[in-house]
Amino acid sequence: MKSSVVRLLCSLALISLVSCGESEDADTRAVSFQHIPAKPVVINSDTAFDDPGSTASPPDKIAVTGPWFIGQHEIFNGSVQEVTIMAMKYTITAIKKDGSLTTSSFEITPDDLPENKDTDTTNDSDEIANLQSGETYAPGTFWYIGSLPKAEDVAALNYKVEIQLSGWFGPLLAPLKTFNKKITIRAEGKK
Repeated sequence: MKSSVVRLLCSLALISLVSCGESEDADTRAVSFQHIPAKPVVINSDTAFDDPGSTASPPDKIAVTGPWFIGQHEIFNGSVQEVTIMAMKYTITAIKKDGSLTTSSFEITPDDLPENKDTDTTNDSDEIANLQSGETYAPGTFWYIGSLPKAEDVAALNYKVEIQLSGWFGPLLAPLKTFNKKITIRAEGKK
């Protein structure tokens, strides 16, 4: 009898721990994230674009060295909690000519946002996004992703790109629990 009660209590404790973990996972699963386009085209040439934070006329240029691709993001908060996004980390992997893997990575933080590039701090953002339940973040900002392994070093312009959102559930100044969401896309081009 005593061992049955102990087993029952242990089972209830285990179910309770698993339920807590599922609750956290359910919140993260309820946040959807996509890169647009879903399969970007890699361009193997250099380019330059207007710096969105430039106050010069004409605007200063930012150089992007090939290979690169362009994209933007859409995030939907389907959870019941507010979510704060603080960083987007890109990890880019390709196959080298000798068959080994090469990886590079970089991170986009609030300092990289166009509204934080100028000297006027009245519109600065302390986070990449802060989404209430049911809210979508689709800023229209295009990112030139240029930290790709060089064309001469890889077997093909075929890259696996992992994009990880990092932040927390809760408002900017009151984090409740950690939030991490990762997606993987393919970016391809021709040499």
